[in-house]
Amino acid sequence: MFMAGFPVSLPLCGFDAYFIGLSAPLLWTAFGAVVSFMAASGRAARVGARLLLIHYIGILVGLLAVPWAVESSAHVPAKSVAAAALVLFVYAAGQIAWWRAIPLLDRLGEGASLPRPARGSLRLARLGAGVLALTFAFVALAEHETLILTCRRAAGECEIVRQGWRRSTHRVPIEEITVSFGVPRSRLEIASPTRRETLIGVGCTDRKTGTGRGPFSRCESRGGHILAATSEFLGRNGAAELHVVDEDPWPSRAAAAFLAALGLWLVLSAFVTLRARSFLPRYRPAAPRPPVYPPTAPRPPVYPRRSR
Repeated sequence: MFMAGFPVSLPLCGFDAYFIGLSAPLLWTAFGAVVSFMAASGRAARVGARLLLIHYIGILVGLLAVPWAVESSAHVPAKSVAAAALVLFVYAAGQIAWWRAIPLLDRLGEGASLPRPARGSLRLARLGAGVLALTFAFVALAEHETLILTCRRAAGECEIVRQGWRRSTHRVPIEEITVSFGVPRSRLEIASPTRRETLIGVGCTDRKTGTGRGPFSRCESRGGHILAATSEFLGRNGAAELHVVDEDPWPSRAAAAFLAALGLWLVLSAFVTLRARSFLPRYRPAAPRPPVYPPTAPRPPVYPRRSR
């Protein structure tokens, strides 16, 4: 949302995420007001294109200036990745709609109007593709990504199994499994001289310390239990075996939301089309009139001749 609302989100980033969430509606509402005002003079396309280019340059600057924007997805929770995917999908759809609508605004001064939805001919190909996308959305909604961690001290290794769209299994020594507590993020990692991989990233936003509370009880995430169990197992008085399961439904939910939006658009576009209407009155050419001939001159009366 910071990137989608840039540069309005820049002065709001010092407050809270709720204020950053308001930046995108404020930015695009102001953008729509400006290009609508310029439509009367026929400069909507020129001004709108320049404003969009400034916005895109600001996004590139923000990606280079903000370190967390280029952080690897392996260190980001799946919930954040799913939210970012949905935001990118909606943002791309909005940009396509803007680039198609801006040139039409200049035609308002010429008497044209924006396209309006109207019922058109049935498109079977789009209808079939939309039904398939909706079906796959329901299938993806039921698919969850699951992380299974099993460690045994006798074997001296841990087995890591990831189940979801595909299944992967690999074994690592117990010495390479590390748990780091930190604010705002704690991590369960595989740390070795050759690689470093984050298995789970847990957000810890509560900075208060309490008596009798474990360090991971302050982690506001569904992965707090797996970090707490792993930390206890790696301690001196740990048990002989560890078996924890963490189920993450967010990647499948993101895919289901994307497929559902695509399916609904395909189904609606199969029945409805956009047609432009004009406000100018349409004058139909008059029907050709039959030729008008001048009236014939009256003939003089013919009298009969009288005999003499």
